[in-house]
Amino acid sequence: MKSLAELDQLNLDPATKSQLAAMIQSLLDQAKRDVDAQLQAKDVELQNAQAELQAKTDEIKRKDFKIEALTFE
Repeated sequence: MKSLAELDQLNLDPATKSQLAAMIQSLLDQAKRDVDAQLQAKDVELQNAQAELQAKTDEIKRKDFKIEALTFE
């Protein structure tokens, strides 16, 4: 990772560099977990919206069929 590699250019003692690298990596890991959780929540939202859309589409088809049946009577 570029940011972690750039730590070598800083004038810090090895222990501080190591600690800073660990903190940065921890923040990156947490950010990835947060993004993954948000993506999973959006996937659930999308699935719910698709199910709702399918239910409404089915209802429209039933009503259209009923209208056609009444029209032919």
